[in-house]
Amino acid sequence: MEQRDLSEKNKEEIVVMEMVYEMGLRGFRFLPVDLYRSHESHFLIEGDALRCPFTSLPNFGIAAAQNLVAAREEPFISVEDLKARARLSVAIIDMLRDMGTLNGLSDSNQVDFFSLL
Repeated sequence: MEQRDLSEKNKEEIVVMEMVYEMGLRGFRFLPVDLYRSHESHFLIEGDALRCPFTSLPNFGIAAAQNLVAAREEPFISVEDLKARARLSVAIIDMLRDMGTLNGLSDSNQVDFFSLL
């Protein structure tokens, strides 16, 4: 497939991948999206690495990112709480779960008393 046959989105992805590759060659590291540290749309410098923003994820729009950042002023008690307060879609929640961003966060607001024993 020639470059002229690619969609605009594919062309943009190539530019991003070239940039990531070059930054890797220059010694930069990228940190994954974090519920409490990532910015809506800007990469943040953390030591010798760059923290990825929410909008760097596929189909994670600026409105969803803004909702999440506004909602995280108080810690999330569960994935259910995150989804409701940040008004995130099931697809976004599933993507965050698949990436490991939700590790350590229980699925439900319900407390399982038997797991406490």
